[in-house]
Amino acid sequence: MKRAALLILLCVIPSVCATAYSMPPQIAVEAEAGPMDVSYFYGQLAPYGDWAEVPTYGWVWTPHGVASDWRPYSVGHWVYSDDDGWMWVGDEEWGWATYHYGRWYSDSGRWRWVPRPEWGPAWVSWRTGGGYIGWAPLPPQAVAAEVGLTIAAAALDALLPPRSYCFVEERHFTEERIYTHLVPPTRNVTIVNVTQNITNYTVVQNRYVNRGVPVENVEHVVGHAIPRARVVENTSASHRAVVEGNAVKVFRPQVRPGPVTVNPVDPHASIPKSAPDAERLKLEQKQAKERADLETRHTKEIQNPPKNVPVEQVKARHEEEHRALQQKQTRETEQHAAARQSSPPGKKH
Repeated sequence: MKRAALLILLCVIPSVCATAYSMPPQIAVEAEAGPMDVSYFYGQLAPYGDWAEVPTYGWVWTPHGVASDWRPYSVGHWVYSDDDGWMWVGDEEWGWATYHYGRWYSDSGRWRWVPRPEWGPAWVSWRTGGGYIGWAPLPPQAVAAEVGLTIAAAALDALLPPRSYCFVEERHFTEERIYTHLVPPTRNVTIVNVTQNITNYTVVQNRYVNRGVPVENVEHVVGHAIPRARVVENTSASHRAVVEGNAVKVFRPQVRPGPVTVNPVDPHASIPKSAPDAERLKLEQKQAKERADLETRHTKEIQNPPKNVPVEQVKARHEEEHRALQQKQTRETEQHAAARQSSPPGKKH
């Protein structure tokens, strides 16, 4: 398969990732003037799902009331903007956040969302070929950079199993009720084998642009020009994206990474501001580096697998190494928490 030049950057700066995304978040109910930190998402999404802290990514969110075969970016439709490229207009109340900020990953059959501060028209991996167009949510390892995002297609494919994708026949790609045209996920493995990854993100005037599928190709298939949408700010009480004529109204507050100090499950369980847990931060940074190093090694092995070793065997070993690392880091975190609890405030342990 020809490798597409993708624009996705793996998180190889662990100290930044750990401090920005893995500390317990602060509840924020209403937007304030100026940039907000990522904690704004926690209060906004709490009515629609559950927050939980996991060793690998910190605080993650799981939506309520979705079908067992639900996947992100499946309930809504695509519009095209000359400025931003392909934009997902989600039908869920919480889609303004989870489809335009952050990343998704599947955990034991449940999709979880990891908050990130950068806004984009959609954060997806694209595949085309054999008369199909498919898209899947970018994994947490795909981190925004100043020039876009960059990694080889094989590495991204290794992180996204076929079941992550939504596929439709090309002629249905711009349908408003695209959910009714999705191919059953049981056919995804077959379709993945006849498609190639064409993910393509760029940065234009400080905006992330999602080109992916060439709009001219879609126009050729459907037999007419694709309307160009203007992206405007949504100032209504509802944050859902709304298409009105040739305009798409979106709610996209400016968000920055920031220190967060309150557990979203128990807002009263604050971390004392007078006694910051420097040892916990050092542990998180060390663990983030371990995860990044493991991802880097796995990516290289997928791109250049050992001779005479089946790719599936390599992937199985990678999964086992991921589980082993997660178990080790969970033990470390629990041991640190126990030591912290047994030590008086201000006493080193």
